[in-house]
Amino acid sequence: YMGVLVGASLITISIVFEKFGFKNKLLIPFAMIVVFIMGNPQMGANVGGTITISAAFLFLILKSNNIKIDIKKIIGIGIAIVLIVTFMAWLDFNSENRSHLANTILMIINTGPSAIGQIIIRKISMNMQLITASMWSRVLILAIVLMVMLFYNLFGVLKNLCQKHPYIANGWIAILVGSVVGFMVNDSGVVAAATSICYVIVPMLVLLLNNTDDINFLKK
Repeated sequence: YMGVLVGASLITISIVFEKFGFKNKLLIPFAMIVVFIMGNPQMGANVGGTITISAAFLFLILKSNNIKIDIKKIIGIGIAIVLIVTFMAWLDFNSENRSHLANTILMIINTGPSAIGQIIIRKISMNMQLITASMWSRVLILAIVLMVMLFYNLFGVLKNLCQKHPYIANGWIAILVGSVVGFMVNDSGVVAAATSICYVIVPMLVLLLNNTDDINFLKK
């Protein structure tokens, strides 16, 4: 359900902004609450999910404020994510029942850098298994095909749609960023990416179907 939380929270706040206008004083507290829920050790810390949703929300904050995303901003996002995970780890070490976040850090301290390599290999292996065995891999492939069709063959339609709904478009981009990051940093990255990207595809198709001009263009 991590992918669901990522996609649902991003598209929800984007729709709110589309209807009522963008407000940093709403986005930043909302992002902090969702990230805290994802990473709080007392609520079942999800390290990969925390990294994923932090990256997506930081990207959305920059994008919504019309800040150009360059290499410096990407590095800044990376540093912010490290600080967020560090804070969650501090909470975990100071709790009575430590979660896997604290245990993983202890393992790295005791075993050395080789533990990081083992974690990366495990994540890659799990994702490779899921790609061949999970139905979510089919959902992800279908979503990618639809995205390619919309961005390539129907670029004019998608461009008009994004111009009409700029805040929702920012949410879509943030979800796509979260899908990519989620795929890379989670054991079940295929599932995380597929479930979150559904919150791009479904709203996009609904808006297209509800737009008479775009439907007429598609018929032509």
